Amino acid sequence: MEIIRLVMMCFFLYLSPPCEPIYDKEKVNFLIKNIEQNLSLKRIKIFYCKFQEIKIFNSFPYSHHILDCEIGWDVQQNNFLYSESLFKDKNNNDNNRYLITETGDIIDSESIITSPNDNEKRNDQSSSLFDLLKTKIENQSLNYQKEIMIHLQNQKRPVFEMNKYLLCDNIPYNYKEMLFDDGKRENVFFSPEIGTSVPFFTFFGILNLFEITYENIKKSTFLKSDIIEYLKSPGPFFIDEKEDYIILWHRSRKKTESGIEIPVSYEIWLDPEYKIFRIDKVEYPSRILDKIDFSKSNYQGVVDCYTPKLTHERIQITKYKYVEKENFYIPIEGFYEIYNFDYENEEVKKLTSDYETGRITPVEYYLLSTQLPRITITKFELNIYPDSLRINEKLPSDIFHPPPLLYKTEFNIKQKPTGLIFILVCISFSLFTALITKYAFGWKIF
Repeated sequence: MEIIRLVMMCFFLYLSPPCEPIYDKEKVNFLIKNIEQNLSLKRIKIFYCKFQEIKIFNSFPYSHHILDCEIGWDVQQNNFLYSESLFKDKNNNDNNRYLITETGDIIDSESIITSPNDNEKRNDQSSSLFDLLKTKIENQSLNYQKEIMIHLQNQKRPVFEMNKYLLCDNIPYNYKEMLFDDGKRENVFFSPEIGTSVPFFTFFGILNLFEITYENIKKSTFLKSDIIEYLKSPGPFFIDEKEDYIILWHRSRKKTESGIEIPVSYEIWLDPEYKIFRIDKVEYPSRILDKIDFSKSNYQGVVDCYTPKLTHERIQITKYKYVEKENFYIPIEGFYEIYNFDYENEEVKKLTSDYETGRITPVEYYLLSTQLPRITITKFELNIYPDSLRINEKLPSDIFHPPPLLYKTEFNIKQKPTGLIFILVCISFSLFTALITKYAFGWKIF
């Protein structure tokens, strides 16, 4: 019996992680309580500020935008404002490659540039009346969009653009305001159902980019804190200290945008006053995989509580402002980075190929990928102007004013007959021909 018991103990030890998380529940609860007390967002009912946002995208399409933004809300009045100014690249030039169509829709100018042989390929594949009609409509739409693009390219570019989302008296507005060098102003309105994702709330405890839509604003979901809900969900913890910071790691299940729950791990770094300094979305395989998984893989690196490691995202707050009358701190400077593999790297290409062709298992791919180089593919930088901050105080009434009904440019392009008219003409011609043959030759039609 003693031998069997020893064998069983060895077996279960072999199935446990190399660094199984062990933690003090009371200390975990103490840290969560202090994090919650320092999160100021839920205590802010009226807010307004101006801030600068820098967006850097290091994957296609590569771009560098600097935006001057403003945001504000009054929960009691159900008013909300978010605006961002003209996109600028690192040379301070307009970097907007999107075009506004006659109907106010936005199209990507690159998406309507096709190969000279595209129409020939479509015609080769057309073998039925339906295919011919479909091709005719597609060609007609494509030609019209090209005419719009040529027309817009010949127009003056606006010297100032502002994208604005506004909720005033429970009525949503979503529009682009433009100013031209001749002094002319123009507003182009879009559907309020179309939202925009912003990183602003990421620095206040919301773990993902918040989507500004009418429904989300109406329900005041921007005041909720994802990080507290996540920390209070079941799962293992790991507590550590490094320099002046306390580090709280937690693994639990979290819902994705599609509603599917997946296991994710976050590591929260706290300063001596228990304010959040950093939030890393990070994986430590040694805390979640069994020892047998390591032995079956070709992983040759160090295995301890901190290695291997795979960091996916990082939120870091570099500066706070103390709001004396409210007795809390508010983040005013920080950045949010998203990391991924450098797919131009030969090692990454080889490992990806081995995994896709089945030469290595998913677990082995996961472990070996921790040794591959990763790059910052997206970065958002936030800088709130402290003098512009208004917290829980009455705001000027003009902040949430709806946009004026400004003149909207009409394009002087005559649109060709629509596809529907073309189809009706074809059907009418077919019926007319059928009737002629019936009376002339006595053929049966139906």
